[in-house]
Amino acid sequence: MSGPFGSTAWMANPSTGGFYNFPISNSIRLSETGYFTHTNDSDSDSRTKFTYSTWVKLTSTSTAHHQLFATTNDYGHIYFTADDNSGHTLRVLVGHAGTGGQNFADIIPTAKFRDYLAWYHIVVAVDTTQGTASNRIKIYINGVLQTDFYRTNTTYINQNQATRVGGTDLNYIGAQAGVDTYHKGYLAETHYIDNSQLTAASFGETKNNIWIPKDTAGLTYGTNGYRLQYKQTGTSANSSGMGADTSGNDNHWTPVNLVASDVFSDSPTNNFATLNPIATTSAFTIAEGSLKATQSANHGIIKSTISQSTGKWYCEIGIISGSSRMVGVALDTSLVTQNYIGHAADGYGYYSSGQKYSNNSASSYGASYANGDVIGIALDMDAGTVTFYKNNSSQGAAFSSLSGSFVFAVGDDGGSVYVANFGQDSSFAGNETAQGNADGNGIGDFYYAPPSGHLALCTANLPDPVATIDPNKGGSVQDYFSADIFTGNGTNQDIDIGFVPNLVWTKQRTDNSGGLWMDSVRGTDAYFQTANNNAEGDFGNITFTSTGYNVSGNSNVDNENAHKFIGWAWKAESAFSNDASSTSVGSIDSTGRVNADAGFSIVTYTGNGTAGASVAHGLGSEPKWIIAKRRNASGHWRVQHGALTYARYMSLDNTGGSGGDEPGVWHRAPTTTVFSLGQDGPNVNNGLYIAYSFAEVDGFSRFPDYIGNGSTDGPFIYCGFRPAFTIIKREDTNSRSWIIQDSARSPTNPIIIESEADVAGRDYESNATGGYNIDYLSNGIKIRNTNVNWNADGGRYIVMAFAEQPFKYANAR
Repeated sequence: MSGPFGSTAWMANPSTGGFYNFPISNSIRLSETGYFTHTNDSDSDSRTKFTYSTWVKLTSTSTAHHQLFATTNDYGHIYFTADDNSGHTLRVLVGHAGTGGQNFADIIPTAKFRDYLAWYHIVVAVDTTQGTASNRIKIYINGVLQTDFYRTNTTYINQNQATRVGGTDLNYIGAQAGVDTYHKGYLAETHYIDNSQLTAASFGETKNNIWIPKDTAGLTYGTNGYRLQYKQTGTSANSSGMGADTSGNDNHWTPVNLVASDVFSDSPTNNFATLNPIATTSAFTIAEGSLKATQSANHGIIKSTISQSTGKWYCEIGIISGSSRMVGVALDTSLVTQNYIGHAADGYGYYSSGQKYSNNSASSYGASYANGDVIGIALDMDAGTVTFYKNNSSQGAAFSSLSGSFVFAVGDDGGSVYVANFGQDSSFAGNETAQGNADGNGIGDFYYAPPSGHLALCTANLPDPVATIDPNKGGSVQDYFSADIFTGNGTNQDIDIGFVPNLVWTKQRTDNSGGLWMDSVRGTDAYFQTANNNAEGDFGNITFTSTGYNVSGNSNVDNENAHKFIGWAWKAESAFSNDASSTSVGSIDSTGRVNADAGFSIVTYTGNGTAGASVAHGLGSEPKWIIAKRRNASGHWRVQHGALTYARYMSLDNTGGSGGDEPGVWHRAPTTTVFSLGQDGPNVNNGLYIAYSFAEVDGFSRFPDYIGNGSTDGPFIYCGFRPAFTIIKREDTNSRSWIIQDSARSPTNPIIIESEADVAGRDYESNATGGYNIDYLSNGIKIRNTNVNWNADGGRYIVMAFAEQPFKYANAR
């Protein structure tokens, strides 16, 4: 099946090799006490220049340091250090201890590394001979040179200083000198280039706005250089060992406390699901590359990192210990604080007694299971069923009529220990003998062969995004949505976004001005401002161009000289017209623009005041977010959100919560063809209107909801992509604004710059260390504040989110 939401799993590209010019097949799992050591035979050609590059996937939220590379006494040290707000920063120390004392570079980029769902690429490039101090050590994250650092007095090493890196000290990968802290996660494609300061472009490249690995076969490594691909499984320091140097230098590394099952197929070009350390409760301790979960207290669940609404998926859960255990599936929006899987209506669990649970109701189902058993979970979202297997014996379909987007999950009582296998480790962290069964696409390492048609939960198996936004087919989400910052020049300037927009929304960042909302259906002279409910005005200072839009004048709402602005733009490229009387679609004529693939349409219509009047939106799929605004007189910006009962409405121009009942604003739920109007006087159905409709599109847009918990360890909201833009609004109470955030103003985590749709106000910057921020992650949003605008305990919130990268290809952020 295919359509505007992409293809189902059986049509997935099983290798994604068509997108990645250099697929990476392996990684090493470093967990608890595993690491590598190596001592160079002699000093390097030059101890003033080197480049270190690696791909890394973090898996632990522990406040302990996560080590990448270290030398004896830490004279060279690259590691993630715990920060003061549940995450990590990257710290680079490079120096030499000599008779004149220690001379160290100590550099910490401001970016927070709290994405445990995908892979980062880290490059540290050193050349102490550089005349400019800041050029002596360069740090790249996913190909981007870091220029913002924690300290205003960042310390750089002295010019021409010889370092201890590249000398004959004992070197470590995955551990600190002294072996007291370790890296907990995965490493892939680790390079050390001796006697050269290279850029990130030597190891990766940008393809359709995604940073990906490139073939490094042509690199010259120097005397002490090495390349670790972690392809072998031996435990000796030779070419058959997991620390084998494949650069040709034979600078092999010695694995310590590592075994063959620590070599994984999880990689930057095929990212496997794990248990999600930021979608759980404090009752769980996560280990073994986020595959082992130890539950220390009763109640609570932990979810997998990847959710699916279509296709057939399989995972295995090794039951290690405990007496009361539950495995199953849950909606990705389900609360992790519920007592167990199936305690609510959004979860479906298989209990160790043999019962099945949903909506806090138990019924007899299958065999009981115990420690040492392997429970398979076959989720068929095309049929809407979930079937459990005990040691490869089907217990029959447990539940049917499943609808929505589901994750695998475990959790019940304290004392239980589970190890999950989503296709990357059939040894269950060494508890069993690996069996090596692949899925139908030839992917995965399962203990038992997956049921027919069921796939490993990894990015190579994920459905392809719709072609227009799929980087593997030449598409890009940046062709249909953009967020851009610019500075007014007081006269005239083009804002280049790379496409012809059909909706442009700007806000001033410097002072309290409302910005402009303009679209190509009403014409570029007609504008609104979301901070009021006025009729459209005639301004004309934003016009659309072939590559974006032009701002002119010297007004505080459009292009005021030296003032900062943010602009968001959407594309709805095709003309749309519906004559209701001739098509029998809707009861009111509508015209406008539509882009079904991107799930966005703009239509104008004239209301007739009749409850139940309907308007064709042109999407061909059900919209989850609709905004209607009267054009020829004042009227509120009425919003319908898919998470609310269809009759409930909100207003983009004020702080009110949801309200209303049928037939007030919205008469019935929207369909794949129309939205229906109530009798809301001037607001949606008694005059001339414009309506903006948005459908969810896998990898591009999602409009979820969530319940706050009042903690700095707030909810994780699954999106299926790395966000570029979000609006978050509290729904269950008044006096909360519509909070707008984006990756243009906050290019690294945390997202601390925000503005408000309903306020003619400038940017606000939250306190990054005081708990007032959120994170954009490769797969969704993590709330990390207690501010009631985002996370009141028990508060209900709606979200509008658009993508920067589809998760199938996304880098960690």
